[in-house]
Amino acid sequence: MSSSRFTTIDCGASRVCLTEFSLSETGRLILEDFEVEPITESSSDDNEWVAAVEDILRRMRERKNLHGGVQSVLPGHLSLIKFIKVPNVDEAQRRKIVEFEARQNIPYPLSEVVWDYQFVSADGADLDVALTAVKLETIEDLCERSRVLGHFFDRVEPSWTAQINALRFNYPEAPPNLLFIDIGSRSTNLIFLQRDRYFVRNIPVAGNAVTAGIADETGYSFNEAEALKLRTQDGEPIGTGAALDEAAEKFGARLALEVTRSLATFRRQTSTKAPERIYLAGGGARLKGLNDVLHQRLKLPVEFFDPLRKVILGTGVDRESTRIHAHQMTETVGAALARCDFPALSVNLLPPSVVRLRRFRRQQPFLVGACLLAAGVLALPVLSDFALRKAYRERIAAYEVQVKPLERISGQIRTNLTAIQRVRDQMNAIKGLVETKSNWINFLTDLQSRLVAVEDVWLERLQMIRAKVRPGQHGISSNLFGSVAGSAAKPATEGESLRLNVTGRLLDQKNPLSKVSRDSYNRVKDLLTSFTDSQFIVAVEDERFDNTQEGILRFDFTLVVDPGRPL
Repeated sequence: MSSSRFTTIDCGASRVCLTEFSLSETGRLILEDFEVEPITESSSDDNEWVAAVEDILRRMRERKNLHGGVQSVLPGHLSLIKFIKVPNVDEAQRRKIVEFEARQNIPYPLSEVVWDYQFVSADGADLDVALTAVKLETIEDLCERSRVLGHFFDRVEPSWTAQINALRFNYPEAPPNLLFIDIGSRSTNLIFLQRDRYFVRNIPVAGNAVTAGIADETGYSFNEAEALKLRTQDGEPIGTGAALDEAAEKFGARLALEVTRSLATFRRQTSTKAPERIYLAGGGARLKGLNDVLHQRLKLPVEFFDPLRKVILGTGVDRESTRIHAHQMTETVGAALARCDFPALSVNLLPPSVVRLRRFRRQQPFLVGACLLAAGVLALPVLSDFALRKAYRERIAAYEVQVKPLERISGQIRTNLTAIQRVRDQMNAIKGLVETKSNWINFLTDLQSRLVAVEDVWLERLQMIRAKVRPGQHGISSNLFGSVAGSAAKPATEGESLRLNVTGRLLDQKNPLSKVSRDSYNRVKDLLTSFTDSQFIVAVEDERFDNTQEGILRFDFTLVVDPGRPL
């Protein structure tokens, strides 16, 4: 016999996967039913994505009678993750310290996000902490639309926690040092695990990049190229295999480069050993030949991840359909482990408004009982209430006399707090001036190393652009290619965004008398991609290329400087 069913929903970037589980008498996880539906229209707009998920959940609700609350998982591109170190202090103080660090590391005001954290490991006097956050507007919209449809979210977690839980659950005998790669449509999660420690990085190198490569090679539209890629993954022979092979090779090379960079960062921070095995998961992992490319470039054994390896299949589940869609259930299996006797990572990004609503629903029976009791009391004779009312009025008047001096003291406290905040702001400004001096040297050294790595490339101009913005936003310059005569550089301050407009050229030594080759474009694109790994840069914008001069590829782009590392 199994216990009552419960539901998990993975709201992916390109599909929605709904699974129903139960627990056996021994506590093992049983898959009772599942349904997968793709999001047919690809969009980078979060509001359009939420609307598409709502449409799918509505159709699923019409077909299924769901049981209990819902465990939900967000796609990797929607959730931010940062790793920080905090002092190993008493638990009562940890929350305050983590919240302070969250304000410094999350690039949005905390009032505009839902955030949570997970202690990773203790390292002597310090604790490694994983911070994760999602935009409040997006998650509230998703939860509200789901609630209206009858899907009451009990829990919302990021994809990386569900993936780590699914891996530890299904492969308890795995090597102590391993790499888990989950390739989605819009982003890829790189998860490095060493026993109880882990490091996660979400990168924008994913299945859509392969689709775009196929579209470039074949001349198909994006949707046609996506359909072609999926047919190939399902084993259907097609006539454009060369284009797919080339796209897979390029994607694998780029992914291997990102893995190498991320692994170097993780090992530098933790002094850990190199991974002994790679587990591939997600829809993009099924790209033909990708496992061989990663094996050749990373020199590590590559294995496809099976999320149902330790899951019992229920009697009503179609075995063949389960085999086809198993790779899409990693996140739902990981989320379901929160209901099992399993030491799962616990992160919850449920919005405060939803938490309050759930608390109110749980208290409703008690509130109804309290109302009935109050109604019964009011129905009793009230002749003795007059004396009580008079006593209460006199007591209230006495309290008001006592409160007035306290209100004056409260006003003084608020004035002092305002003055303290002004002093803190001045101290932060002075601190920014000091940090800027060393940051420029480190930034230029970092910039030079990336140019040397690409070879045959030089910069012609590096222009600073500052703009006033609201806290948590970047400024936008309307004069991207112009310059302001006589303007002096100054350190970034609170409410000010810094951009660097960079112009340069790359010499194509193989084609000095003709237009530059595709390889030259790829070298410059790799250069731009590498800037996102810089500790000083948060984004690369306005990329432009000019190949009109023979043997020379002219380029310009804008680097958005991290306000946390001011220049």
